[in-house]
Amino acid sequence: MTINLENLSKVNNLDKLKRAEKYYITGGEIVIALTGATLGKFGIVPYNFKGYVNQRVGLIFPKLSEVSVLGILLQKDIMNRIISLGHGSAQPNISPTTINKLIVNIDIKSCKKFDKTFAPIYQEIIYNLYEKQLLQNIKQELMLKLF
Repeated sequence: MTINLENLSKVNNLDKLKRAEKYYITGGEIVIALTGATLGKFGIVPYNFKGYVNQRVGLIFPKLSEVSVLGILLQKDIMNRIISLGHGSAQPNISPTTINKLIVNIDIKSCKKFDKTFAPIYQEIIYNLYEKQLLQNIKQELMLKLF
């Protein structure tokens, strides 16, 4: 459920970044790959990450809590349905509109119970992802200094 924060593209044009404000992420968001071999895979953005998603990444705005959305996305049949919606011969892709049209039957009461049980765990996962990224950055800095 993690995302790879290495080799990210950079944009230095502040005017373009201002126009992309609705794609700004700061951590805790759930994102989904919309193209290529990673189509349909999703991850949680670690806390304190500041950046933007591009057209190859879908940003999920849950009507339910993130915890419920994550629980739904973790279901194998849901993942398979999303992947099966991808099209294209060279590099499969899926549009956010297509994902938005995906109908998932859920029980709201069960979602609320799930949220109550797993919300603290979800927060811990996000924090641990942040700590992991922080430690990886420190490791890279130390490796550069040593070698």
